[in-house]
Amino acid sequence: MTLELRIVDQSQIEDMLPFVMPYIERAVAYDSVGTVTTSSVLHDCFAGRSSLWIIYDRLKRLVGAVVTRLVAINPEERVLEISQFAIDAPREEWVPLFDVLDEWAQRLDCAGIEMIGRRGWRKVLPDLGFKEVQTIMRRKVFYGQ
Repeated sequence: MTLELRIVDQSQIEDMLPFVMPYIERAVAYDSVGTVTTSSVLHDCFAGRSSLWIIYDRLKRLVGAVVTRLVAINPEERVLEISQFAIDAPREEWVPLFDVLDEWAQRLDCAGIEMIGRRGWRKVLPDLGFKEVQTIMRRKVFYGQ
């Protein structure tokens, strides 16, 4: 199966919601720290701060969704951040989609691509040229102690 990744025009996001919601909800459910909600992801897409992408199979069936945004990593550089990624297809079929995202990042003059996600991505992303650059640890604030 050949997959195709397409960015959704901001004017068509609302029309795509019934189709992409299960994928966005699934990706958000993996946010182990609870900092992202489905509504916050959609708000950023509608506001133009994030881009919604859809993944089709060769029969033009929707099989996944991706959300990206541009992030400044210093005053001179920015990266394309993949903030949500959910798909119903085997790994060997969706790996080539990262080439499309790489081309998009180049067109936007990005220094690289970064992905923030669950630990399972650590098994897959190094094969695609990603390296772990930092670890985020979080502690809750305990009030009344």
